[in-house]
Amino acid sequence: MTQKRGHMTTESVFTYFETHPYRGVRIRATQIIDSQAALVVFLDDADTEIDRFQYPAYRVWNISAHAEEWIDGYWLKRGAR
Repeated sequence: MTQKRGHMTTESVFTYFETHPYRGVRIRATQIIDSQAALVVFLDDADTEIDRFQYPAYRVWNISAHAEEWIDGYWLKRGAR
């Protein structure tokens, strides 16, 4: 899977996790080839990407464990949904 955003191209090897929908958002984290970072993508109900960022791969499981808090924080930054 190759994903592009602006000038950044990342190739993913496998998916670490994908959360269940919460407040209309899912979080997917994938491994980036030749990197110690994970690509974290926020997706809406229509599977449309609404945000993405890189995160240290060794800490990516913290996102999975606290997914609802991450999504709540996402909506707080952009206005409550």
